[in-house]
Amino acid sequence: MIYSLVRSKKVWSIFFTVCLIVVLGSILKPSDVLSALSQVGLEGVIKLFFLVGITQILRALRFFELLSVKTSIPFFLIFQITCIYQFLNHILPVRSGELSLPLLLKRYSNYPYISSVASLLLTRIHDALALASIVSIGVGVAVLQGRIASFWLSSLVLSLVAIALVIGLFIFMTKNQQLARTSRARVTTYKGINNFFIKVNNLIKSFYNELLIYRQLSLHLKLFSYSILLWLAIFILFWVVLQSLGFSMSFSEVVLGSSLANLTQLLPISTLGNIGTLEAGWVFGFTLLGFDSYRMLTAGIVMHVIVILAAGIYGVFSWVGLSVRSATIRR
Repeated sequence: MIYSLVRSKKVWSIFFTVCLIVVLGSILKPSDVLSALSQVGLEGVIKLFFLVGITQILRALRFFELLSVKTSIPFFLIFQITCIYQFLNHILPVRSGELSLPLLLKRYSNYPYISSVASLLLTRIHDALALASIVSIGVGVAVLQGRIASFWLSSLVLSLVAIALVIGLFIFMTKNQQLARTSRARVTTYKGINNFFIKVNNLIKSFYNELLIYRQLSLHLKLFSYSILLWLAIFILFWVVLQSLGFSMSFSEVVLGSSLANLTQLLPISTLGNIGTLEAGWVFGFTLLGFDSYRMLTAGIVMHVIVILAAGIYGVFSWVGLSVRSATIRR
């Protein structure tokens, strides 16, 4: 059933990808995209390649801190695995690229699957916290500068409060053992539901116990710091692309405009290589700030192409390095 669900999502991903490519092809002129790429130039591409490398290092540092809690794995090995995982995450649909991290860690370091998934979840949580922090500051600055209405600041505050309430409710339910026992007792009268509940409960309990291993405050401060630096590097990368293409905007505007593009990554069905969905969020965000939609779409395509190519180069070289390492060990 799960396989058929994933397979159907892949079919939908391919369908949406083809549709979006057709739409983009009818809107964009290839000559405009090539002209924009030439504007970035070799120097700009080198800068972007360097910035992509910084983001890979910061991602690897987060995994290194998490994995070091349970075992000792060389940082360079984690960096290589991170580069491969990140590239696959860029190009594979339905978030199937996420599966590569546990598989690669298991293959090359014998690291447990559940520990890998727990580490991945923690990095995603810190991603969300860091992104929310940077966007909140960006919204505040934009409101003070008069670039956007104060309504957006109020909406952001309400959203953050709602998220905090949901997290608080989840923590309350996991801590309240009496509530858990009551919920369990209500389903014992139904054998099928009870068996399912027991399996899910055991899985959640194992996962929760795994997460408790990473509860040191110093660890989370490091993860949050790396996540802040990671997102700043990503936004600087966007800023470099936009400046290369002749856009004049503040850093806070780059943060606000591109944040919607990052939110499109939360969609349950993604396209191949996130083609179209990322650009749609990018165009919508910057159009709200008053920028030309066609120019922003062209800039989004250019940014996306360069980032995927850079991630691909890091991923391919890392894969070759791991293959050579495995061949050497077998000898």
